[in-house]
Amino acid sequence: MSYKDDLALKISTYSGQQMVALAYDAIMENIEQAVWALSSGQMDMVNKMTDHNREILSHLTASLGEGEDEASLTTKQLYLYINRLMTESVIKKDPKHFLEATQIIMPLRDGWRELSMKLEELEKQSNNSGLSMDNSKKVYAGMTYGKTDINIHTNAKDWDKG
Repeated sequence: MSYKDDLALKISTYSGQQMVALAYDAIMENIEQAVWALSSGQMDMVNKMTDHNREILSHLTASLGEGEDEASLTTKQLYLYINRLMTESVIKKDPKHFLEATQIIMPLRDGWRELSMKLEELEKQSNNSGLSMDNSKKVYAGMTYGKTDINIHTNAKDWDKG
């Protein structure tokens, strides 16, 4: 199975929480490519990967909605800080800020993965007990991709506060 086929399968079967984790994975992959490009002196590639990460962060920020709860505000501040770290790396041509951004993103991604597994387990338990989750509370999400980009789409207003 090719990378694109694998990605398409994930997109078509992942829950909203798994999609957030997948977005974090994309950010980390872009950072990895940007660090490599930076060491190779390919600033166009560095800028391209950084811009793509900004698009992903923008989407994640928008998915938080306009709520003023503490979780949303803290998450927005984290996204702004990650953006600032990436900008520092580009300006100073120093990968250490990219790597610091990765250290922030990894626990976020891992948390969303763990949440999705626990919710999946709860859903299985409720199905086994004869109860079912209300479909109106499920998040349907998807991604499209081209040669150079991934676009995330969802029907949820706030993506469970991603």
